[in-house]
Amino acid sequence: MANESTRSIALHSLPAESDESATAFSEALVAAPTPGAAPLCDRCSIFDIQSFTRTPYRSRGYKRSDVEKSVASKCRFCLLLLDSVKGLDPPDPFYISTFGALKSTKPELYIHMTLSENYETATKKTVGPFSFNRLHIAIGGRFDEVRSHSEVELCVTADPNSPAAKEEFISGRYHGPDPNDEAYWETIRGWLNECAGPPTGPRTNGHEKCRETASGLEKLTRGISVMPIRCIKVDTDGKPIALKNTKTKRKPYITLTHRWDSDKPTKRIEACQTTKGNFEDRLNGKGLADLPEHFRDAFKIAAKLGVKYVWIDSLCIIQAGDDGDDFNMQKSKMAQYYQHSLLTIATAANDYLTEGILKDLKAVPWSNPPVRLQYRGANSLDEAAGHFYVYKRKQRLTDDYWENVRSAEVFNRAWILQEWMLSKRFLWYTPEGMFFECHSIAPRTPAGEQISLDISKQELHYLFNLKQRLHWTNTSIMDFWYDAIEVNSTFDIGRTSDRVPAVAGLGFEVANVIAAVAPGERQHDENAVRRVVYIAGLWLQDIHRGLLWEVDPSAPDATRSVESVPSWSWISYFAPVKFPKPDPDVRHEMIVTGLCLHERTERHEPQWECAYNKVTEMPPEGLFDLGNKFSCLHIEGVVLPVWIRGYLQRLKDIETVAFATCYGQTPKAGRWRAIHANFNDDIIIGWASVERLPRERDVCDDYGSEVLALHVSTRYFTVGWMLTRSLPVLDLLFIKKAGRAGVYERIGVGRVFENSTVQRFRAAAKTNAQLI
Repeated sequence: MANESTRSIALHSLPAESDESATAFSEALVAAPTPGAAPLCDRCSIFDIQSFTRTPYRSRGYKRSDVEKSVASKCRFCLLLLDSVKGLDPPDPFYISTFGALKSTKPELYIHMTLSENYETATKKTVGPFSFNRLHIAIGGRFDEVRSHSEVELCVTADPNSPAAKEEFISGRYHGPDPNDEAYWETIRGWLNECAGPPTGPRTNGHEKCRETASGLEKLTRGISVMPIRCIKVDTDGKPIALKNTKTKRKPYITLTHRWDSDKPTKRIEACQTTKGNFEDRLNGKGLADLPEHFRDAFKIAAKLGVKYVWIDSLCIIQAGDDGDDFNMQKSKMAQYYQHSLLTIATAANDYLTEGILKDLKAVPWSNPPVRLQYRGANSLDEAAGHFYVYKRKQRLTDDYWENVRSAEVFNRAWILQEWMLSKRFLWYTPEGMFFECHSIAPRTPAGEQISLDISKQELHYLFNLKQRLHWTNTSIMDFWYDAIEVNSTFDIGRTSDRVPAVAGLGFEVANVIAAVAPGERQHDENAVRRVVYIAGLWLQDIHRGLLWEVDPSAPDATRSVESVPSWSWISYFAPVKFPKPDPDVRHEMIVTGLCLHERTERHEPQWECAYNKVTEMPPEGLFDLGNKFSCLHIEGVVLPVWIRGYLQRLKDIETVAFATCYGQTPKAGRWRAIHANFNDDIIIGWASVERLPRERDVCDDYGSEVLALHVSTRYFTVGWMLTRSLPVLDLLFIKKAGRAGVYERIGVGRVFENSTVQRFRAAAKTNAQLI
């Protein structure tokens, strides 16, 4: 067919790609001829894809023994089918009852093929037109419902101008290795139109969830976006014109998220950043010539999509020479910048500085050359109407995303979490291809494929679930916050000062959800958020839970402390952290009586008095400050000494203590220390996770030391079945004196469950103190 070679697929001309680990069986596929000359058996040469539509579940099968015979005659499609079930255990023989008699049945095995659209298969008889891009493979008896399913992905694709594509029967495509091909741009424009709505026309088109901010406070309308303070303006050829003040404009723009190269010898990004010294020149269009290749490609992408403005943090925010004034002003606007952006782009390649984004793909998606089969259209069943192709993916699509996106350096930056979660549309360029994702549909490729989170790694499934939870309909938005901080704390961060700004955008949207009239409702009062108190990465209204963070038991030993921020906040310690799970029955014991929003090191009076975790007299302008990281808590609570000894090493001890303190999942050995009532007591009464325990010279851990414990809250462990009772468990914050009397710093957290210790804390009088 002449028109098959005019568009970007070029399947006939692509060379076969071998697999170094291939067996002799797989090597037979690699050595086979190209698709145009592929030998097929008599059965496959008249393959009728339309026959699948005449079955209830869009499924057909070949007898396995027949497939094996065809493989001997070098039929490549049969070879592909047999390769897909290689190593797959068939279903066990079963028994059926025929008028009371048991009959052993071991049916002859069939290789079943089922048409599938992105892993979805029919569970009932389907009616009407549909399209597909997968052949789902399984083995079993001819009529048996019990089958063994293959994890091999057989992809089905058609040339864009072929009858199979025009009839919209086969949705799979392959556009070739060059991302500059017009077919890719058409695909990206189509994605944007589907998600954000077309550039012109009704404003109601597009995905509803992708056309509003996470808090529901603003509607996002394509073409009239609220813009950042500054953007780079580009011409129609994708060349930068100048840095422009765009605060008052309402135009579409795209954003580029990138990794800084401070750890690389070239330091290209540092060298090209906007500073106070070159700021005026860039406003006049100077100093934008020598930029990294991925910046240049971002401009080209914008031009191809008909967008005139690009926001890149290193170019659009003054990075040096102004004492951080511009950065401090704009860091709280990340929620606006990424949510209003038409598209955020990123590259997962390691050579982005020199090779850019728009470079040829390094590899094809198939492990073996595609097999070409005849296509019989719906209106021409008796004769061929072109061809389509079937190939085996090198790895599952969800694993491809994991390896080339989630495992990439750029996805392990602390800033990426809010950029990824807030961006309504995200386009990843990877060495293996591109992925487009939004808040309504799972990541998909230009080939028409969409990943299935149901078969993805647990962490990937968790991340996408977390992303969906950042929404005004979430009635447990505080749980989202702690889970997001747990994830963020596992990522790399270059500067200690970035810990708070890296989640400021998430904090803005969470605050708007908190400020809603009622949980699960949109926030309509823009002033309500000013009354939300956000202090050093925690929320005053839930401060008891926020104080009880601990270093994740699975964290590596290499950690570091930050001395210039409150010791009681998670931002003070560079390590993966965990927060206690929500418990509606937890009782608050410590009382917050006041707070200061400035750094304090000596005993003083509070700036703002508090009651019930709220500021009693809120100033008219409010206290909401996403950049706050210098806070002091004035508290009233019971402070008593306990004895902390060495690490709990026996798994039995750890499991017992975790169970008795309502902890949940048991941590690994060597992270928790044993708590005792005093030096002379050998009974373990709880666990301690301490990150800053003072060490005395020539004193071993097993000897231990006395530590002050602040009683923060009480949770309850329910025992019994019909006749139950609740046993108290104390949540403790371990503290040490800092400077003058009554001023303390946090050194760790823990729980105790032993009754006499619980009674000792309950009987003690509360004291006034300050946590810094």
